[in-house]
Amino acid sequence: MPYRNNYLNRQRHKLFYIVSSANQARFKVSLEDKGQDLLHFITDDDGVVLEVKPSFGIQSELYKGAIIPIDLQVIGERCMIHHPPHIEFGYLKYNVESITDV
Repeated sequence: MPYRNNYLNRQRHKLFYIVSSANQARFKVSLEDKGQDLLHFITDDDGVVLEVKPSFGIQSELYKGAIIPIDLQVIGERCMIHHPPHIEFGYLKYNVESITDV
């Protein structure tokens, strides 16, 4: 049974991403620069990541569809992120510098 539950969760997440990706870009979440490959997340109203900048190969695809809870995120704190099955309600090791409208 655990395999079936994991499969259903993945399918549900894919469906959520497809439905949410129709939304327009709304927020730009900027991270502090510590030499990592990603500096900005472009999200929709619900915090679903639509684009990663700068996009270097796999980094962009890896984070697409992840969820950043914009309304709970505190500037100066580590970036909250949820992206099943890879990240379950976790944090990136980079602090958020700003959240701006796009």
